[in-house]
Amino acid sequence: MPKVMVPGKATAPKPSVKLDPVSIATKAVKEYEQMAEDLSSARGQFENQYPEAKAELERIDQFRSEVVEHVEKTKILVREAGQTIGPFEFTAKFSKPGYDSTKMVEVLTSLTDEELGQTFRSIAKAGLVKSLEVDRDVMKVFFPHNQDLAALFEPAYDGGGKALTPAIKTPKVD
Repeated sequence: MPKVMVPGKATAPKPSVKLDPVSIATKAVKEYEQMAEDLSSARGQFENQYPEAKAELERIDQFRSEVVEHVEKTKILVREAGQTIGPFEFTAKFSKPGYDSTKMVEVLTSLTDEELGQTFRSIAKAGLVKSLEVDRDVMKVFFPHNQDLAALFEPAYDGGGKALTPAIKTPKVD
């Protein structure tokens, strides 16, 4: 038997309370500070109650550091040997086939002005060239001495100042 639809009252979703990101982050930092203090206290209690165990853990940590350092050195030697040796697995890697953009620039600059214009227009319209990599240091010197070219590329100039993803340095957890 099919279900019969009964007219009812739709409830709107409750509006979410938008909290200030600074308040949220401040709360998280305070929680971290409390957790770090608790961790430090627990470590101090352990060190006071079990000094021999603390010394043994430090010896084990030092040995672990030596093993990690030896693994890094051995990895380089296995890479040079060119084969798997024991648990150090060698996997040869090769570049993927494709056109080298630096050599493509060399080819383009070897063309006559007319060939260059036609070729560049063709490859750009086909979508082969999506952007150009510009050496910013050379550009700073080149454009002031080549005002006609600088004026030509004025619409492409980016004055900077766009916000990028900020870096956050985090505290070290002891």
